Amino acid sequence: LLQVQQSSSLHQAGACHRVVAPQTFLLIRTEAGFRGQARAWKGLCLAAALAPLADHPLVGEVRSFGMLAAIELVKDKAGPVLFDPVGDVGVICRDHAIAGGMMMRAVRDGMIMSPPLTFGRADIDEAVRIATMALDKTAADLRI
Repeated sequence: LLQVQQSSSLHQAGACHRVVAPQTFLLIRTEAGFRGQARAWKGLCLAAALAPLADHPLVGEVRSFGMLAAIELVKDKAGPVLFDPVGDVGVICRDHAIAGGMMMRAVRDGMIMSPPLTFGRADIDEAVRIATMALDKTAADLRI
């Protein structure tokens, strides 16, 4: 059973208070107890931290489910128009992420992140910083 409650208390948000605004704070309680809450909160933190990447010129969509996230790379956001051949740009971005210290998988032109559940807020911030760097370097390589 999943119960969602709204609260304005920052202390309950823990490490996510910088990302989840007080008015949208959700307290998630599951039968799994604290571990379930921690997993749910980390997923919400990851989603909120990655959301601004949707404004990057190479990014068509950012989506996540818990601690699994995908960043879709597109040639043109208007379509969205994929790169041709599909997959080459994902490999370029993946290589930049690995050079920056983070393993991301390239699936076609989607960048896949699946950090461990032990990731904390600082780890999420660092992962987003590296993903942003990889996107920026990929855009520079493509002269976008």
